[in-house]
Amino acid sequence: MLMLIISYVVIVSYQLVLMKRHNVEAKERKVAFSVTSVSFLLGVLCIVMPNWVNPDKAIRFFFEPMQRFMMGS
Repeated sequence: MLMLIISYVVIVSYQLVLMKRHNVEAKERKVAFSVTSVSFLLGVLCIVMPNWVNPDKAIRFFFEPMQRFMMGS
């Protein structure tokens, strides 16, 4: 968790430097920080609740019927 936080602090600080250097508009800042925030929250969610974000059940739901059909079961 600490590595995730440190890496996102580095990412956000680099974004701020680039935005200041290129005179980015407020709308673009909001979009950039929104995307960064959503990816950070997804990373935290993956650490805190790994079973909830695991796509295994959805993949099995989709592919098991095809597998049974192909295997003739």
